[in-house]
Parts: sequence; structure tokens; C-alpha cells
Amino acid sequence: MTYEAIDGFRINLNDRGVHYVFDSFLDILLQLLAYRDHYTYQHSLRVAALSCRIGERLGLAEDEILALEHGGLIHDIGKLSIPDDVLLKPGRFSPVDRCIMNSHSLIGARLFENRGIDERIVEIILRHHERLDGSGYPEGLGATGLSIFPRIVAAADVYEALTARRPYKPDRSSAEALDLLWLDVRDGKLDGAVVEALATEVRDWNPLTVQGHNPVEDLVRLEDFRQTCYFREPLSQFYSYRYLFSFDQNRQTPLSAAPYALFALCFKHLKRHNQQRGYLEMDEILCAIGERLQERIAARVDLSPRQQEPPLLFLKKGADYIIYNRFDRQRCRLLRRLVADCINEADVRWGLECECRHRHFDAGEPFALALDLLFAAEVNSDCTRPDTT
Repeated sequence: MTYEAIDGFRINLNDRGVHYVFDSFLDILLQLLAYRDHYTYQHSLRVAALSCRIGERLGLAEDEILALEHGGLIHDIGKLSIPDDVLLKPGRFSPVDRCIMNSHSLIGARLFENRGIDERIVEIILRHHERLDGSGYPEGLGATGLSIFPRIVAAADVYEALTARRPYKPDRSSAEALDLLWLDVRDGKLDGAVVEALATEVRDWNPLTVQGHNPVEDLVRLEDFRQTCYFREPLSQFYSYRYLFSFDQNRQTPLSAAPYALFALCFKHLKRHNQQRGYLEMDEILCAIGERLQERIAARVDLSPRQQEPPLLFLKKGADYIIYNRFDRQRCRLLRRLVADCINEADVRWGLECECRHRHFDAGEPFALALDLLFAAEVNSDCTRPDTT
């Protein structure tokens, strides 16, 4: 079999040398994808494996299975170009976010079109988000415009995304995912024969068992850094308080595996101060207080990460500051003294009234509930769990 590009260049896929070069090229792309977003890398491996099984059950030829494998492995390769602010976004997409994310199929296809690559692979990359009723993207094609290849990868793509766990979304069971796929079949979005083959394959096999290589230590650190940077306040070491909520979704994190304490610095009468001083000046004052607090804590508390004792986390909730600390009575008392020093300085230097709230929580207690209790409670006299009975 040969495939011809616009410029007349031809590639014979029966040539072993071509296969070796192309497979090596795919491996390089997958490694790039792993360093860019390890979840998308794992997702691609599983989609490729599931797509091949579906194709085999549907009786596709050997070369068609190979096209499914290659296309499945790089169907999301266009996500290499998507900014972290969109690719890693834990919440709902805005219309602009969605538009940017939806461009990945077009970008990925343009990397391979007119370069002598199997057109079935390019079609998978371009059209795996198309739907039979024309509701997909990027072209809004209907059933007549879609071959069996993007139909298979589309179903495998949806199933894996539903059943895989991400830090910011719960995973669904296979039965729940299949119910949703059958709803899409009923609504004319997915191919019923493809979903039937998929359902048969996953009856005794779990695509999530496909893991690929284990990430090296540097990759794990890189992935963690990229995730945390999403929540970091610009030009500071503070994080959005929503960072805590991601740990509620991921029970493997040490932050959900041990008792913890939360401190909150709550500023009073900010509306009056904003009117008197101006919002810009007050913002600079609040930043200075937070930075000074960080400096004092860093000078007195060991912040080096440890497997059993994660470092402190500094967070912001509006104008208030929050400190997360794995519960340790001695360190909590030290933190209380350091916070008290900052509160005193804020009063003496800027005339700002501030209170410190602190509370101890059991391991696994949801952070959303913890914050509700923290900001609703009266000031506690010690870093202990108050009697709520």
C-alpha cells in the first residue's frame, strides 16, 4: 500500500524501514506528550488499545487495525499546543476556553496532513470529536462524512475519559460510562455497532490497566509543579484557596491522609479602609502583610517537603489569608505566635484590625466543610478541635 502527498512524495508502508522510522517518530511524540501532560499520554495509550480491540471485534483488516493503533496513540497530539491555563483547568470551561481546547484536533491534523501519512490516521486526529448527528467539531460532519475509524476512536475516547480518574473529577464505573455511551447512541451521536463492540470488550478487560511507562522522578516533580502553578497567585507564593478542593478529589495525596489544621487571618472593616485609602493602596498593604507573614514563618519553621509531613500551604480567599498545616500541636502554637505578631504589626503600622481563626480537622474531612466551619466559627483559644456538640 502506498500513500501519496500533494507534492508527489510516496511512502510504501510495506517497507520495514519505514515502519521503524515511523514507530520511532510516534514514540518521540508520545514522550513529548508524557512530559507535556502525563494524563493525556496515559489516555492516548488506553484509547489506542481499546480502539484496536473494537476494530478486531468488528472484523477490520490488519492494516486497518494498525491505522487505529497509530491514530489512537496520537489522536490528542494537538494538545501539545494548548496553554496550561486551559489544558489543566480544573473547573468549567468558559466559551473562550472551549474554543481554544477544541482547536487541538485541527492543529494535530495539520501536523500530519500532506506529509505522506496514512490518511486514516489524519482522519482520526481531525474527526475523533465529530458526532453522527453533526453536533461535534471541528467541521460538524454527520454520519455520511465519518468513516469507521473516527467512529471507533470517538467511542473509546469518551469511555476512557469517563472511567479514568483525574485530580479534579471523580471517575465513573464501567456500567455508568456504558449507560452514557448508550444514551449517545440513542441520541444519534455515537455508532451503535461500535458501542456494542466496546461494551463486549470491557466486560472482561479494563482499559485502565494500560499504564505505559512509570514517570521518572523529574517528570513527577514537573507535573506537580505545573498543577500547583495553576492555583498560584501571580507574583507571589500564595495559592487560591480552591487548591485545597483538588485534594478532596484525589485521596492519594498526603494532604487527605492525616489530621490537619487551618489558620485564617480575617481582616475587618476593609470597605471603610478601601474608601479612605483607595483600593490600590489597600491591596499593596494586604500583600505586604501576607509577604511578611511568609517571611517570618519561613525563618522559624522547617518548610522542606517530607513524605510524612508536607510543607505548609499559604492560600488566599479574597482579602483573607489561610495557612494549611499538617496537624502538629507544637508547630501550631508556633504558627499562632507568628500570626499574632503579624496581626499586631498590622494594627500598629496600618491601623488594620484582624483576627486569627484556627481549627483542627480529622484526616479526610472535606476541605469545603473545613472552610465553612473555619469562617463561621468564633476565634478559638488553641489549635485544638473545639467541642461542637
